[in-house]
Amino acid sequence: MNKREAGTQTRQGKAIKILMLDSGAMNLAGLLQEEDPRVERFVYHPDASENKHVSWGQIIALTKRIRAGEYGAALFGESSHAWWRPGRSMASGLRRMVADGLFRPERCVQKIIPRILEAYGVPFFVVDRNDRPKIDPACFLLYGLSHTYFIRELPPRRLDLFPNAQEVTGFLPLLPPVFPGKKVPVQTEKLRPISLGIDDGIFKKCEVSTDCKTIDVFWAGKWDTNETRRRWVQELTESAPREWVIKVCEERMPHEEYLHLVKQSRMVLSPPGRGWDCYRHYEIAACGSVPLMTYPTIERDHPLIDHEHGFYFGAEPGGLARCLQGIHSRKPNLIQMGRDARDHVRRKHRWSVQSDRIRRALEELCCAST
Repeated sequence: MNKREAGTQTRQGKAIKILMLDSGAMNLAGLLQEEDPRVERFVYHPDASENKHVSWGQIIALTKRIRAGEYGAALFGESSHAWWRPGRSMASGLRRMVADGLFRPERCVQKIIPRILEAYGVPFFVVDRNDRPKIDPACFLLYGLSHTYFIRELPPRRLDLFPNAQEVTGFLPLLPPVFPGKKVPVQTEKLRPISLGIDDGIFKKCEVSTDCKTIDVFWAGKWDTNETRRRWVQELTESAPREWVIKVCEERMPHEEYLHLVKQSRMVLSPPGRGWDCYRHYEIAACGSVPLMTYPTIERDHPLIDHEHGFYFGAEPGGLARCLQGIHSRKPNLIQMGRDARDHVRRKHRWSVQSDRIRRALEELCCAST
């Protein structure tokens, strides 16, 4: 009898749980967080809310529960901590590995538990909400063994997530290149987009909006040190129709005040941050306002539709000016567009909605794995 069969047989008659392996980063924010007897949360990073280190005793106990068949599926948060780093020697990697094994065992969880889950036939998802359109080589093990890999910044050409070597060979090494070992196919079909979404509590604050809007276009944020944003603000102030009310705020303000001004605005400029997807898109729509966004550079999750929930403009010089000129005739429709955008975010991008989608998919995995 192999390990998979042993794990499956021990599950009979037991309530199968979902294991949530939380790295303490933003990746699992709002997902499977509410009290649910079917979900067991294992926090393996001191930056999480528990703010405590994980011991080897806890890791070994978790391994025994996996071997006993208590879990039907798992959810991992991405963590890119690496022992072997580009340009560094094998000896430096060995030192980091030994130091983590002795003093920071939580950093070993991502290297050990995926293999245990795979060995005992427990499928798992990974959620990567980081702002870079890359999968770090330190996450190749997670990616290679996962059933589905949700990623926020998913480029249209999915192979761009990987270094050129993986594009050429079509395989990912599960161990760093300094070690010979198992390789797995790249399998870009396991990739799925996931949006940053919006916290349900913030959505409730945004939802109490008004149709009496006194600002036509609003922008708040640093722009004088950012050449592209400075150009967009200039195009906004120079190209918008003269009768429009434009409000630009560079100074920092409390979040509550920012949301209040968004609610008073028909449209709000929403440029990308470090990644194309950003919280601002969903906050603006949740407030019943229309976001002005650059054309997306990623594959999106339940996207805001151009001319239905928002407006998209080219990032090149003159792109925002052309967009504003085309919007002028549609001004009477902006209130309804804002309502439609708010309804779309309510139905698709609240964290509770994302959590329900992932939970249902994990429960299907539980049924299949048993």
